[in-house]
Amino acid sequence: MTDFRQKATETLNRLNKTGEAEILAVNDEARAVPLSLKVYNEINREALLNRDVTAIRRAMTQIDQGQGVCVDKVCRPIRQKLLAMKRAGLIKAPSK
Repeated sequence: MTDFRQKATETLNRLNKTGEAEILAVNDEARAVPLSLKVYNEINREALLNRDVTAIRRAMTQIDQGQGVCVDKVCRPIRQKLLAMKRAGLIKAPSK
């Protein structure tokens, strides 16, 4: 960590150039893993995609097992409540 503090700019430049992550240690104990913004964004994009694919697969399995709920059944009560709130003046219609 001391090296990182003393040579932060150099380390960050190296991370951006190589695309490799580095482990920062304090008293020989790993404490952090800095990486370039580009690599972080790639990892984050992959993680989000994986999360979405997992959710879609789970939903498809539930539908196949008859556990799904029609979107209209879910949305109709919400829409009715919002329209009632609008009529009561509790919410305004979005401006165009």
